[in-house]
Amino acid sequence: MAEGDAAGVDLELTRTMAQSGASESQLVRAVDALTELTLRGYPRRQTADVVKQVLLSDPGAVPRVVTGLEDLRTTAGLSRIDAVDTLGRSLSGGAASLESALTLSLDTAPTRATGAAAKSSSRDSTRQENAASSRRQREHGGRR
Repeated sequence: MAEGDAAGVDLELTRTMAQSGASESQLVRAVDALTELTLRGYPRRQTADVVKQVLLSDPGAVPRVVTGLEDLRTTAGLSRIDAVDTLGRSLSGGAASLESALTLSLDTAPTRATGAAAKSSSRDSTRQENAASSRRQREHGGRR
């Protein structure tokens, strides 16, 4: 708890987890996950809700919440808050486990490939415009 407090975790959020009926070792893992995610810049309240949902529905998966959210965020190209919100919606939507919620989240989240393809297309277009502009300048400069 002291680590969580030092990391800026709202201890009131951890108290609601303590009321979940989870074992002491499960609570320690949940606070550790919440602390790690807070240190990584995830929003505290939404992250606490997700960790609590996993604690209630799939307590053995609590240690995998950190890697699961990070994988979701990087794979789908989401911000931290969007990753937490997406996973939270999947958990609230009836996913039976963290793994099924992560799978559902990946299926419903916009993928990085879409964003990367759009950025690549934009870069290609800019390169083509720059090349055309350079040709015009050379042609115009040669006629003087």
